[in-house]
Amino acid sequence: MTTVVIHNPDWFLNADIIFSAISIFVSLLVAIVAFRAWFVTRKTRYFGLCAAFTALAFAFFTRMIANIYQDPLLFYIGYGLHILATIFAFLTLFILANRISNPRIVLLFYLLVFPLIYYSGSYFMSFYVSTTIITGLLALTYFQNILKSKKRKFSAICVFIAFLMLFLAHLQFLLSKFNHLFYISASVTQLAGFILFLITMIKVLKS
Repeated sequence: MTTVVIHNPDWFLNADIIFSAISIFVSLLVAIVAFRAWFVTRKTRYFGLCAAFTALAFAFFTRMIANIYQDPLLFYIGYGLHILATIFAFLTLFILANRISNPRIVLLFYLLVFPLIYYSGSYFMSFYVSTTIITGLLALTYFQNILKSKKRKFSAICVFIAFLMLFLAHLQFLLSKFNHLFYISASVTQLAGFILFLITMIKVLKS
């Protein structure tokens, strides 16, 4: 069973709730924009983006509720759902970015990661190590796509920067174990990454 330990300063709790609320709003906007793109183009990747960012919105919502009510059982359930939804979202984004279409390989990703996190001894280490690795690989994937492309598209560069910011954010969440200031900078960096992703999605839809 996983133990949930959070390394955020107590005085930052209210701000953390506000950051979660803003992240929910931004994630839902990205999901809506992605759904509209899917409705127009019928491309599977946009539907996947919609599902991923809806899951992220849900993840932030459950964490926000857990932080607001501070009930031990609700706290554990809230963060448990936060873990599952976030990992599902990032894995989905990774699968989309690498164009993995084999359903058995896709299923293998989900079946391997979720039990490892659930049966690990620490939410902090298992979750943030996993998300740091996945977001880092996502940033690398989009960076390689930019290098392979003959045309340096502005949207592709923005997506790379957005995932790079998410990678740096989750790396800072790991470092918050040593200094609580990293938790604050990580929250800001993560929100900035989501906002950049939203701007990019809107630009793509308009084009």
